[in-house]
Amino acid sequence: MNAIKQYHIDNGYKFVVVESKSDRYVARSIHHDGGCQWRLRASFSKIQSQWEIKKIDVQHSCLSTNLSADHVNLDSTHIASMVLTSVKANPSVRIKSLIAEIKNLYGYTIIYRKGWLGKQKALALAFGNWEQSYNDLPRWLEAVKESNPGTIVQLLLLVWLMVFKTAYEMKQPIVQAKLSIMRSEFKQAFSWIDRIPLEKWTQAYDGGKRYGHMTTNLAKCINFVLKGARSLPISALVKATFEEKNMVS
Repeated sequence: MNAIKQYHIDNGYKFVVVESKSDRYVARSIHHDGGCQWRLRASFSKIQSQWEIKKIDVQHSCLSTNLSADHVNLDSTHIASMVLTSVKANPSVRIKSLIAEIKNLYGYTIIYRKGWLGKQKALALAFGNWEQSYNDLPRWLEAVKESNPGTIVQLLLLVWLMVFKTAYEMKQPIVQAKLSIMRSEFKQAFSWIDRIPLEKWTQAYDGGKRYGHMTTNLAKCINFVLKGARSLPISALVKATFEEKNMVS
């Protein structure tokens, strides 16, 4: 189907799907009623275990369309295959940049929604869909533990959020109260956290020396550190975080 779509996109023709089943696919020219008799039939060969184009009725006789407009066969699935390389390299790439990329390569200007849907499908192709990614996470974390002896893995979003909130707390008594609660609830995680001096990660104990390097806007801080991973499914996000922290450390 990608090959059929690409042929029509490259040559300015358009087609509609007449029949699409698990073992049969039929398409014809969008200008069939106007006299263009192009028609394609494909079927799935059980012997070859692959799809085969069985017959193409004549060549297109309709005129090519204006390449400056959008193309009916340039759908989000095909867009995903076009922008896959760009999305892999930069998952946070802007939709406007993908629209410009397609415009430069093929001459068509797609609408924003098509670009957005195409990017979501490209992300799924490159990094897995959201449900699959969630299911794969425990297995990936176990592999991290095996290949990195001494690594402690806890799937506790609550711990992460509490630590970040504590880091930006301005009053020392409140910091100590929060730390006391977290130590009793998450002993394994805090056996690691307690080895880091408070003046290195909390504003309440920094002595006024780190205000130029820390922001009170938690969202901006996290976005800056994990800028390239914000659009990823959970497993890919954790992998990117792991790799980023290794580079920093």
